[in-house]
Amino acid sequence: MTPTPCETCDAVHPDTQSKPPYAWRCMNFPVLPGFSAVSPSYRPDPPYARCENINHGLCPLWTAKREPV
Repeated sequence: MTPTPCETCDAVHPDTQSKPPYAWRCMNFPVLPGFSAVSPSYRPDPPYARCENINHGLCPLWTAKREPV
């Protein structure tokens, strides 16, 4: 399987792209409230999973980054 680095993916949330890579969020993986043992009502802002926690660089939903117009 071909690696799919998040820095080349169009699904990285635009509000997080200017932050360090550990803070990037993926718009393909929403986080639903209720899945935290510490705080069931917690939902991150933006409400998406961190890119670094998704499939370790082998994401089936990876989409090539679009060039700005």
